[in-house]
Amino acid sequence: MDAGYTPAHWPAEFVEAMLGRVVASFAAREHAPAMRLHATDTGATYGTSGPRQPVVGGPQHALPAWLMGRSLGADLLVRNALALPAPPFLY
Repeated sequence: MDAGYTPAHWPAEFVEAMLGRVVASFAAREHAPAMRLHATDTGATYGTSGPRQPVVGGPQHALPAWLMGRSLGADLLVRNALALPAPPFLY
């Protein structure tokens, strides 16, 4: 259904709650890639910290959209890596 409703339209409360859940789900997985997420519009950070791990940044709504496979991450930037890490399948 291409109704024009994108992750940018998601309510902030939904985005914050969903991002916390998805990050916790990935952190519990044995082979999830280590990374730090930085919401550039809110300043919130998620994930583990380390000197060489990728830092993925962008608008807060774009982070869970990418992690859940709803976006390719075109509006995200990554530091300490050549490309966005591949998140594991959520389910």
